[in-house]
Amino acid sequence: MLCVWKRQHFWRAKIDVEKSSPRQLWRSIDALLGRGRVPPVNAISAEHFHRFFDDKAASVRSATAGTPPPLFQSAPGVASFQHFQPVSVDDVVAVVRALPDKSCESDALPTNLLKAVVDIIAPFLTNLFNSSLANGLVPEAFKAAFISPRLKKSGMDPVDVRSYRPISNLSVVSKLLERLVARQLLAHLDMSGLLPRLQSAYRSNHSTETAVLKVLSDILLAIDAGDLSALVLLDLSAVGKTVSACFAVLRQLRSVRRSLPRSILQSLVTSLVLSRLDYGNATLAGISTYLLQRFQSAMNSAVWLVFSSSKFAHSLTSLRFFSNCTG
Repeated sequence: MLCVWKRQHFWRAKIDVEKSSPRQLWRSIDALLGRGRVPPVNAISAEHFHRFFDDKAASVRSATAGTPPPLFQSAPGVASFQHFQPVSVDDVVAVVRALPDKSCESDALPTNLLKAVVDIIAPFLTNLFNSSLANGLVPEAFKAAFISPRLKKSGMDPVDVRSYRPISNLSVVSKLLERLVARQLLAHLDMSGLLPRLQSAYRSNHSTETAVLKVLSDILLAIDAGDLSALVLLDLSAVGKTVSACFAVLRQLRSVRRSLPRSILQSLVTSLVLSRLDYGNATLAGISTYLLQRFQSAMNSAVWLVFSSSKFAHSLTSLRFFSNCTG
């Protein structure tokens, strides 16, 4: 009984921390279930990785050495950004509490412990950050990163150094300063009207979904006007695998189902639907019956996993479940 209680307590705590971000929750669940995990390879030494990544960066610099400098359009005089505003202790506390509970080897204090003592340590961090903002300098220690090699794709050769890309992890304190700076810069750019009107990346209430919907809208308007439309898409090899991937995740969830209370299982499946299936549904208008049935089959399987009902049942419980997911 103690083992069951500990398992359930772990899942509840994990979901409570990340339930507001379905994508982050599913990245954590993927890691827990071992999806995409590559066994450690000792055939490549740290020195070999270091040399390969250094040579790759040097080759990029060499290839772009003769490139002309970028051109910039002058901003209106009223949009001048003269200096950063000092941050308050409350600002620092809010940013710390908004951090995800993850750390790397360069962190002297794990993020969850930093959150636990934030009321004590926030005044010291505030002084440090304000000194950096006032002097326009980033401490050298904040620039040191922990580099981890990661496979570019799960099917690549794990003993070939060319199959890896470097992941740079800065310390949590460095990321805090970065977020405080970004908050002021984005506020200035937004209030001054300096952000491109059609930019969807790195903006609140915007995403790849809004970008796709804008492209679809432009195409439909052009067709309605009698114009010819052409769309060139790159690197879409995994688009057709979304439903198959969803089925694979549901099968893995079924393997740990006995360890999960229904409320937790429902939260996980809801996050799966929100992050994998309920995304850009406006673009599904007009798709083939076959693809629509595949999509519906995945949704039915999700309901069956939670409520142990027939995968082909169309019950009021199923409708309520999907209403809660998408509403």
